[in-house]
Formats: sequence, structure tokens, C-alpha cells
Amino acid sequence: MMTKTTKTKLFRFVKTFFDTSTIHGFQHISHPHRHPFERLLWLLLVATAAYGASVLSGLTITRYAENPTVISMERDRFAWNTTFPPITVCPSSKYDAAKLDDYADQRGDLANKSLYKAFVKSLVETNYLNLDKIVEYDGVKSEEYAELIRMFSVKMDLEVTNSAYKERFLNVQETFTEMGICYSFNSALAAYNSFDYWRNGSRDLLQESELFQVNPLDGEVFVSFINLSVGYTVFFHGPYEMIDVASKHQDVTSNKFVQIYLTALTIFSSERTKRLDAKQRKCRFYYESNLPHFPVYSYAA
Repeated sequence: MMTKTTKTKLFRFVKTFFDTSTIHGFQHISHPHRHPFERLLWLLLVATAAYGASVLSGLTITRYAENPTVISMERDRFAWNTTFPPITVCPSSKYDAAKLDDYADQRGDLANKSLYKAFVKSLVETNYLNLDKIVEYDGVKSEEYAELIRMFSVKMDLEVTNSAYKERFLNVQETFTEMGICYSFNSALAAYNSFDYWRNGSRDLLQESELFQVNPLDGEVFVSFINLSVGYTVFFHGPYEMIDVASKHQDVTSNKFVQIYLTALTIFSSERTKRLDAKQRKCRFYYESNLPHFPVYSYAA
């Protein structure tokens, strides 16, 4: 409990502060010759102003915490290199019928070989658009599905050459996608959807592979896909994106030579953006995944 002397000192301190304060309105509240109604009016005005200031301050703090970035586009004369547009090729013919027939004939424990082959065929041909058409079969565990898909899928022994690095061969990564097993070139994320990565049970980030980059001094650069023995669908995407059913694509029938011309543009953020958290910048880098079953993040992952 405060004593009478303490209360008196506190009252004098507050009155002195109000009398000498440069904050407009305080002097009118403490002035001895003001009418009580006038003091009440000034008290309400000061309280309203303080409330408004606190609301505006709160909005400013919230804006800084959640949206502090300013988006501006400018050309960087030091940024010459552009990542060559990644390409993912998905074969139109999904399963190897001869291999499946031979395997089923060797399996003496299959009670219904026709049903088993129909199930495997539907499993290998599964994509995002026909998930409801998988044949029901109880003789295979779900953990074995990926192995069956890889075992009986049509293998595309693709080779990719280019005009920029003395015709050197570039790597192609087999990867699982919404369109089934496909083959990606120049993708930084395709390895995370590979069968080998899943089989190892790892969820660690891999060492980022070197991407094929070009610059204006290279002139017109092209890549050539070799050993395309079946019809296919080719998808175009970014190096840190995974394809989905909405990705830009082109269907190509077998035994056709196709030329596709692309114009690539790389947009990147400044290094200072990385110091902000994902909530502030409203986007994520690929290594900032919040997905429970996938170690990297992309707009389609």
C-alpha cells in the first residue's frame, strides 16, 4: 500500500509532467483554471489520439513482420549466365509387355496371372489423371509398388548433347512424377524423386548438381536428345520445379524429329532476401521445405 506522502509525490510528478510536456493536450488537462467538462474533453481527445497511434504502430510492426520485402525488377549487368530450361521427357508407352509376360510365366506362385499382369500394367501406367483405374489386387504390398513400376517400365536410354560445351554428354535423371516414370535433364530436384533416393530412406539434402548454364556470348544454344525410341511427352519447367499435369508440354509421336525453340529468362532474388523468414517474404527456397514427406520445396512438390 502506498503511503499518503508517496501518493502526494506521485501526483506532483504527474502534474509537473503534464504542465511541462510538449505533447499537445496534456497542459489543458492539468491546467488549474479549466472547467471539469473541458478537462474531460481533452482527456478523451488525448486518449483517442493515443489509441490511434497505437493502432498505426501495430499495423506498421505487423507489416514489417509479415511483408517487409519490396519487389522491384532490374537488370543486373554482372548476371550473364542463364540456366538452360530443364526438360522432362515422359514416354507414352509406359510398360514393357514382353518383360511382364516372361516374369509372370516364371512365377509359379501366382494364382491368377492374368489379374496380376492387369494390375501391374495399370500400376505402371498410373498417373495423376487415372488413379481411379488401378486394378485391385491383394497379392502385392504397397511398399513394393515402386519396385514393380521401375521393373516393368519402358527404359529410355537417353543421351543429351549440346552445342555449348564441345558436344559433351549431359546427365539425365530418372524420376517419379505425376505422369509416372520420366527422365529429367538439367533439374536440381529430380534426384529427390528417384527410386534410389526413396529406397535409401534418406530425407537429407543432396549436394546440388551443376546445372547447364548459357550466356549471350554462346549465341544460339541447343541440346539434342538421342535414343528416343518411343513416343513421348516433353515438359518444360524451371530448375527448382517439379512437373505436374498443368506444366507446359508438347506431345510427340514416335519416329519424328522435332525442334522446339525456347527463350529463357532467369529471375533471382538478392542475398538479403535469405535473411528473412518464409513468413515475411511469402515464399520458400527449395531447401526450406515444411513438407512432412519431402525434403525439398517447390511450387508443385
